[in-house]
Order: sequence, then C-alpha cells, then structure tokens
Amino acid sequence: MFRRLSITKIQEYLFYLLVFLLPWQTRWIFRDYHIGGEVFEYGRMGLYGFDIILVVLLFCFFIVKLLEKRSEELDIRYQKSETRNQKLKFVFVFLYFCIFSSVVWADEKLMGVYWVIRLVLGAGLFWIIQRIHFSKLRLAIVVVVSGFIQGLLAGYQFMNQTVWANKWLGMAGQKAGDLGASVVGVGGERWLRAYGSLPHPNILGGLLVLALGVWCYLLIKARDKYQKRFISVTGLFILLGIFFSFSR
Repeated sequence: MFRRLSITKIQEYLFYLLVFLLPWQTRWIFRDYHIGGEVFEYGRMGLYGFDIILVVLLFCFFIVKLLEKRSEELDIRYQKSETRNQKLKFVFVFLYFCIFSSVVWADEKLMGVYWVIRLVLGAGLFWIIQRIHFSKLRLAIVVVVSGFIQGLLAGYQFMNQTVWANKWLGMAGQKAGDLGASVVGVGGERWLRAYGSLPHPNILGGLLVLALGVWCYLLIKARDKYQKRFISVTGLFILLGIFFSFSR
C-alpha cells in the first residue's frame, strides 16, 4: 500500500514537472534530414527533455496499475465482452493508421517510425491525464509560474533586442538585423519580437494567453495577502510577455 501511494505521488509530481518543462525546447538531435542543402525541420529527429519525463510518467502509471490489480485481485472475466471487443477494435484501427499510413507508405521509413512514436507518446499523455490524480490548484500554480518565467524572459529579450543561443535550454540565437527573425517594423526600424524559450513569438503569445486564463482561476482562489501578491507579480509579467511577443 505504501509503495503504491509513493509511486502515485511520484507520477503526480512528474506530471507537474512535465507541464513546467513543455515550453523549454531542450533536445538531443540525433538525425537531420536535408532538402536542397538546407535542414528540413519536420524531418529533424530528436529526443526532447520532456519526452524522458513522459516515458518515466507512463512507466510509473503502469506500475501503479499492476499494483492495483494485485491488491484488488481484479479479474478481466468480469468485463463485458462487448466493451472489450470495442476497445480491441479501436486499438487495431489506431495501430493500422499509425503503422501503415505513417511507415509502410512513407518514403523515409525511419522518419515514419519516429513520428509514429511521437504520436503514440501524445496519445499516451492524453490517456494518462484522464486517469492520474492531481491537484488542479497545484497544476494552475505550475502553469502560472511557467508563464511568469516566460514573460520575464520575453521582457529581457525585448529590452536587449536579442535572443541568446543556449543549447541546454533549446534556444536559438536571434537578432533584429537577422533575416528571418520575427520583427516589428516601426518608422523604418526593426524591433525584435520576444521569443521566450519557444521557436516563434506567436507560440509564446499563445502559451501566455493560456497561462493568463489559468491565472484568472488563481485570482478567484486567492485569499490572503501573500497569495494576492503572487498573483499580482505573475500576472504583470505574463501580460508584459504577451505584449512584447506582438502575437496576433
């Protein structure tokens, strides 16, 4: 019983960590695909930091399920055959779509396998969110803190008009004078839009709008003065990040 509770807590906090790490694009690139001498981003294969957390989270979840089956002595014979058949049909259709559509018909088999794995991980994340127990309040705090950090980073980038390159944080270098950089033109001058730790300012803007919605939830829940101070500071930087991203 104690082991099961410990693993349940571990998977809860792994889920919070996964949400916190999503904006950070740290990855190990193990294969590039080139078209016309240029790197094709959608053909680039890599392992993200949050991929590792997700795999560990799924592993912990399956351990919890195995422990539950042992302790409660579940018997699959009690399941209705019709329900079981529907689940099996769904699994077979899903596997057929993934394998045959993405791998067998693909010119680049390895790339097809890579994106099938990513699709399966995404489906696993969606599936596990519906089944693990977590605190909505704690999750909201994690999202708001993540948005606050992105807003703080966005403000620094806009004030300095540069995005420094950092491979450990998954950030590519950007300057207002670089061709291809996202800028705002004002009176013939180019002003670099804030990227945060994300690949494009529009993605940053979308993430911060989502964080702002969660921030409103915390605003309703805030009771004492310390909570209200936390809400005020984080909300200010989230709004600044949205502004400096100039996202449409």
